[in-house]
Amino acid sequence: YRRQLGLPAVSLAWGMWDTAGMAASIDEADRARSARAGLTPMSAEVGLELFDAALGADRPALVPAVIDVPALRAATSGGTVPAVLRTLIGVSSTRRQVGQGGGGWAERLAGLTEDEGRAHIDVLVRGLVAQVLGHGGAESVPADRAFRELGFDSL
Repeated sequence: YRRQLGLPAVSLAWGMWDTAGMAASIDEADRARSARAGLTPMSAEVGLELFDAALGADRPALVPAVIDVPALRAATSGGTVPAVLRTLIGVSSTRRQVGQGGGGWAERLAGLTEDEGRAHIDVLVRGLVAQVLGHGGAESVPADRAFRELGFDSL
């Protein structure tokens, strides 16, 4: 809004800091999950350098973060890279996974009974949880456990 009025404005969506802010309270499992996704903590020195660079940039919104590009590329094979980061490594955000076929989830579920549909969604959610937590697959995530019990502290 400020930019549209010709006023100075830069919005920063900070990446993870090494010992400050929310990163100070995360455990090693969360740090490992972030590292697998290509997002690594930044030092205060790097953060200040990114802040200076952001002030000099002519962009309304930036994400000052340290990104491990090889790890980010490796994570694409598991489908765990957020769409917003896929463009950094040249992967289309509309890529289809092998065997998915056409149509959205609504189309695929439309021809199933209620029980079959629930079973498909159960496998989808448990598979995504397994990817995020670094487990082997949907079968490694019990369906009867709460997200907090599985290792999530937020969604």
